[in-house]
Amino acid sequence: MEAYSRAGFPYGAAEIFSLMQHMGFEPCSAFWTFLLQRSLNRQWLEKTNYIVFGLGDSGYHKYNFVAKKLDKRLADLGGTIILERGLGDDQHSSGYEGSLDPWMSSLWTMLYNKNPKFFPKGLNIFVSDMKIIGQPKVEITYLDSNAVHSQPSTQIDLKLLEKDIVRCRTMLSAKKSNDKSKPDYFLKLVKNQPITRASYDKDVRHLEFEPLLSTDDNLSQCLVEASLFQFPSTLRRLFATMLIFCEPGNVRKLWDDYYDSLSEDYRKQYGCVERVQNMVLIDIRVFLESMSKKLSDYDLPNVSSHIDLQSRGYREVQEEYSINVEYEDLHAPDSLNLDQKFAYDEIMRHVDENIPGVFFIDGPGGTGNTFLYKALLANIRVRGLIALATTTSGVAANNMPRGRTAHSRFGIPPNLDNNSMCNITKQSGKAQLLREAKVIIWDEAAMAKRQAVEAVDRTMQDITDEKLSFGGKIMVMGGDFIQVLPVVRRGTRAQIVDSSLQMSPLWASVKRLRLNINMRAVNDPWFSDFLLRVGDGKEETLDESFIRIPDNMSISYTDKTNSVDALIDAIFPSLQSNGVGSKFIISRAILSTKTESVDEINNKLIERFYGE
Repeated sequence: MEAYSRAGFPYGAAEIFSLMQHMGFEPCSAFWTFLLQRSLNRQWLEKTNYIVFGLGDSGYHKYNFVAKKLDKRLADLGGTIILERGLGDDQHSSGYEGSLDPWMSSLWTMLYNKNPKFFPKGLNIFVSDMKIIGQPKVEITYLDSNAVHSQPSTQIDLKLLEKDIVRCRTMLSAKKSNDKSKPDYFLKLVKNQPITRASYDKDVRHLEFEPLLSTDDNLSQCLVEASLFQFPSTLRRLFATMLIFCEPGNVRKLWDDYYDSLSEDYRKQYGCVERVQNMVLIDIRVFLESMSKKLSDYDLPNVSSHIDLQSRGYREVQEEYSINVEYEDLHAPDSLNLDQKFAYDEIMRHVDENIPGVFFIDGPGGTGNTFLYKALLANIRVRGLIALATTTSGVAANNMPRGRTAHSRFGIPPNLDNNSMCNITKQSGKAQLLREAKVIIWDEAAMAKRQAVEAVDRTMQDITDEKLSFGGKIMVMGGDFIQVLPVVRRGTRAQIVDSSLQMSPLWASVKRLRLNINMRAVNDPWFSDFLLRVGDGKEETLDESFIRIPDNMSISYTDKTNSVDALIDAIFPSLQSNGVGSKFIISRAILSTKTESVDEINNKLIERFYGE
């Protein structure tokens, strides 16, 4: 590998590289040094096709690191992958061949389809190791726990037992055998000890199991243990799993014995006993139906139809339908200013007429964005519709009724690209909630990367099967492009601008609703206009880099002591007389970029008060 003429790399008819990363093999350092050099441009391999298959062990942190790194680097240099990257895993029940053999079959099929002339006798795939796929690479020894030296027991038919265990191992849970003449064997893993060093190239483990019979006593013990450290929602899923696969003899007794644990979270939220039971049963019913079972198949209470919410069984939907609307939020439209009222009426018109739309509430700080959002949320929810409140930051989420961060609500992945999708499955309760939502409000969207918004758009279209923006929902985004833009780690100005929502293709379909009236500075219109001019880039600048602060907003600097005293006098005039009332103190503040400056100013203020 190290002696290979790398200059001819992109021009060879066919190149095969074998790269190793563990001890005892050639490190290929010269190859990587060449491949990772910055002088190689992104078009260097634009006419080169490549495939990658890696061998690794998922028991290690850097599983198939070399294959993944090579694949990414070749793609970065313009190469085109013509077969999905394959990753062999020694942890697979058939070893790495379990992934390699199907991958090789796909490779030969792809090559045959592209160049059939090289296969005059047609495609005849033969993989010598194909016969071993599905066979476990483990050694099982059956021990008699009563024997002194743990010799193999002569009291049981070991061959028959092994046959039944292998049958159970290969059985799919969704196709459980009904043949009662062949009993299932339930084993509990009690020991999983690695017996090789982490640096060794094989992960060899010593496993020990204990027999676990499918009896109600064992199911009961399982629920006891799980209730000590699992959330109630997880317990409900476990309970439903037991109903489907373990066939308990007395279902009602298990229900009665562990109902308190199954319903703990709902009992804390709701006072109605019947409502709580309903919600627990609906959660269990949802999981049963996902496995083609019914609640009526088991000896469980019936769901009370008169309090069955319009949730279709999903807890996430139930919670949104059960939100209490605050009186002041419901009547907030009566107090909206002209800009807010125009935006409110336009969005509610789309709600009433069932018209999809994407809006952006462009409101600088102090123009009443949150007040408008609360009015919209309350008046949509009071109509029996779902309106979701999301924000980019957790602090802003606390200001919204039932607010959640966008990353939590939509499952936005931490590492984004131009094709990212959110981590939501179409069968989940979160997906059902997004389908039923009428309006989605996303505050501080201007701070989010456009890739995050685009990922939500793609996910909504996929979940709803609607090829409209955000799946045809009424999407209300908001924020202020004058404030903090998306954070790009070590990003250039161009990269930060490119990540802005305004650079997204979605922006062309967004209707922008501007809020111009600053409610915090309603008695100081000059200052409000000054902020807008700064944000719009219309205020006077020095060298196009600095904004000139007006004289009436600045304190002339002489020296540190006198300048700080002048600043305190300007912000807290006549402190000894005015400082008696708390209203005067909490209505003004001096901000600083450094903690030591804050401490220094606070000490000066304290010295000016009467007394100690």
